[in-house]
Amino acid sequence: MPPQAAQYGVPVLQHVWQHRRREWPNQEASDGVELAQLAVRHPRVTFLLAHIGGGGDWAHTNPAVRDVSNIVMDLSGSGIDRGMIDEALRWVGAQRLLWACDLTLCTGLTKLRALAYTGASADESSDMRWRNAVRIFPPGTFDAALVRPLAPSPSDMAPEAA
Repeated sequence: MPPQAAQYGVPVLQHVWQHRRREWPNQEASDGVELAQLAVRHPRVTFLLAHIGGGGDWAHTNPAVRDVSNIVMDLSGSGIDRGMIDEALRWVGAQRLLWACDLTLCTGLTKLRALAYTGASADESSDMRWRNAVRIFPPGTFDAALVRPLAPSPSDMAPEAA
């Protein structure tokens, strides 16, 4: 799959189970170390490491992928540990983090709100919230979303008075 991803300019999403210590039957999960090995073999492909907040020892993933610049870590996952995003930001930087949600929208929204408490600048927050997605997906993928207002106008939220 990675050669086709490079050809078409699309990222590859790989679910990660952090710091696996053994193989589990019927689970084709990888950890950060394994994804880093794959990404090094395919430097023209962007790999989305899904998800920093699920499946185990999330702190193990940061050093495993730090030096592999074609891995972007998505912020999804079922866990919401304080410091998780801050540490990922410290290890890989804002241009290698991508907001996403997983399993329930609640954890995704919590992580979106948590960005304000990471110490990230306004530009870094914008990178994580949306600009990195625009950068790593094929040109034109988000054009329709970028021309519409991101927030509803007051007239959209309340019925018009007669």
